[in-house]
Amino acid sequence: MTTLYIDRNNLELRLEGGALTCYEDGQRVGTIPTAPLERVVMRGTAKVETQAIAKLGSLGVGVIFLFGRRHEPVLFLPRPHNDALIRIHQCVLSRNPEACRLVAVDILQTKIEAQRQFLQSRADALKDAAPKALVAAADNLRKLWPLIDAKASESAIRGVEGRAARVYFEGLTALFPAELGFTGRNRKPPRDPVNAALSLSYVLLYADAAIAAHQAGLDPFVGFLHKPEFGRHSLACDLMEPARPLVDRFVLDLFESGLFTVKSFSTTDAGCFISKNARSVFYRAFEKAVSEWRGMLAKRARKLADDILTYAKDH
Repeated sequence: MTTLYIDRNNLELRLEGGALTCYEDGQRVGTIPTAPLERVVMRGTAKVETQAIAKLGSLGVGVIFLFGRRHEPVLFLPRPHNDALIRIHQCVLSRNPEACRLVAVDILQTKIEAQRQFLQSRADALKDAAPKALVAAADNLRKLWPLIDAKASESAIRGVEGRAARVYFEGLTALFPAELGFTGRNRKPPRDPVNAALSLSYVLLYADAAIAAHQAGLDPFVGFLHKPEFGRHSLACDLMEPARPLVDRFVLDLFESGLFTVKSFSTTDAGCFISKNARSVFYRAFEKAVSEWRGMLAKRARKLADDILTYAKDH
């Protein structure tokens, strides 16, 4: 196990004998060894004592707190990488328009190609039954990809990014049954089951991207494609962009496999939310799928750190 999910009210996490112990209403209900852990995800009114947080941080374990029905994340990042020069050079480069443009080109090229491959694979699997919108979206993404290259201006890059997003979601919506009410991306709050599942998945991916950046010696708040914004881990947003299509595939699989149905959600005027029992199903499925994504995030973070140091040495 690499991730511990705590999604129960009135649960308390304590450190005892070097292990994490769970108490519910004052009664000990379980013990978790710290050695296999890479992250802890906590939701609801569960509590964690200070000593436990300190121990997890010393072991390089990130703690992700999700609060509210919208799963707003608060991150406790583990002990940082020792080489502060990486972060110093990162901040300098983040003020360099040319460096930001080149990083943006790499991120968006990778993301758009991943989106195209996902939609094309679904169209190929469906063959003659493939919706026209799906086939058209895959083809249009293929045409948009070459428009983002090393010579494209920042405004041109942003324009293609927006067009690609619209095209992609036109194709993605065609893959879900009409009863789910999915007509495109919406959030804060999500208004349909698909967007509710996407939102929670993206929040967890965002947290993993922040941890990957932190462990590589980078500052998760200082991005290149995503400019610094108060309270946002902008570099985490950068790192997770190419992995978004993998998350979309995961959410589609949740519904196609029957793990999620309309009954897995509650919908009110406040939005659409995953039920407690369905969240347990979600966490298990997410943990099975996420290892590939985490490896991608860690690899991209390490490469960016290396590139930053190489650029600094050459200049």
